[in-house]
Amino acid sequence: MSEFWLDELNVRKEFFLKLEKKYDKVGQDGGSYSVHKLVDRQGRKAMFYRYSGDIEFKEKDCILVKATVSDHRQFNNEPETYLNRVKVLKNVGSK
Repeated sequence: MSEFWLDELNVRKEFFLKLEKKYDKVGQDGGSYSVHKLVDRQGRKAMFYRYSGDIEFKEKDCILVKATVSDHRQFNNEPETYLNRVKVLKNVGSK
């Protein structure tokens, strides 16, 4: 694992993350979707679009998710881990 990424590609496991920002977007087909920008305790950035589970969470909440590391990307010249197959397991709230 690199110091820049949450884990190696195709690894599925639990991650404890803080939701920094959620962006609601409209796609070219007119459908809506959300972009979730997160950070872990070491400051590594992550993002995902969709998630499963019925646990509600909002910006600044810390959440436990089970997800697959799908891609290692760059966003604004910073490393960012793209998570896929995200299931929210627990919301522990914010400080």
